Amino acid sequence: MYNESVRESVKVMNGSIDGSLYDNRGQRITIRQCIEADHGQIISFMSSLYGEDPSEAVSETHFIRTLQLLQDSDCRGVCHVLCENEELIGYSLLIPYLSNEFGGSVVFVDELYVVPARRRRGIAEAYLRFLKEVRPYDARALMLETTTHNLNAARLYSRVGFSVYKNQHWLMEC
Repeated sequence: MYNESVRESVKVMNGSIDGSLYDNRGQRITIRQCIEADHGQIISFMSSLYGEDPSEAVSETHFIRTLQLLQDSDCRGVCHVLCENEELIGYSLLIPYLSNEFGGSVVFVDELYVVPARRRRGIAEAYLRFLKEVRPYDARALMLETTTHNLNAARLYSRVGFSVYKNQHWLMEC
């Protein structure tokens, strides 16, 4: 689990984080920005995420485009990879936006995925607590979403300190 006493040095530049945390077994998990060489594995993870918790079908071309846009401009957001002994075991997409209501940046955790073999070790929980502490993009708040049937994720988010927000979100595709 994440706690200050076991966190190693962290470098934060906008949303890019180079650092590490520890799971509930004491195993070191490193966090770094996704590089182009990671894209194939991350795309595979994205396909798995949407297969496990489907909301709408998402094309692989969207995955590729998202990763390319994030790689080309860190002001749009960042893809983090989670590694154990140099092996990619998960990823997250962080997308910042300015909120007048919060008086600064809100970072949307658009996706967070840990491979099934590494789940139940507190990695996602430690990562979310870590984000709260390091405040990428000088975040005033973190926001995320889940499908209504993903009760495990809802319990995790509640345990970490997230709560259902008062506003209902509306979407119009362009």
